[in-house]
Amino acid sequence: MSERDQLRYRTERLARKRAARGGRHSKRKGADAEKELAELLMRSWGVVLAARGHGRDVVSSLPGVHIEVKRVERLDVPGALRQAARDAGGQIAVLAHRSSRQPWLVTLELTDVPQLARLLAIHEEKP
Repeated sequence: MSERDQLRYRTERLARKRAARGGRHSKRKGADAEKELAELLMRSWGVVLAARGHGRDVVSSLPGVHIEVKRVERLDVPGALRQAARDAGGQIAVLAHRSSRQPWLVTLELTDVPQLARLLAIHEEKP
């Protein structure tokens, strides 16, 4: 193998290692974000989030609400909200997101706010 081929091989191998490591970090970061948000929602509103299967989707104890969790530095909010709406299957689509050292934000369609408020009020009344 020529010196040039060896250099190309080492460069490609290093790039593959970095890509694999980045994927693991991203999955862990997403799982950590779901846990963090679950704890916050439980303390604040008594809403329980639980992992659904081996995927990164979470299930809310609030019936009729689908929560999509994103923990990224740059987020395509309209695109992420469209994804949440697709995954919601007729439920209210809620996008919970934050970047490093920032508070959690929640995005949903304005027309869904009254229904979400009603569901939260009913949830609070339950013993």
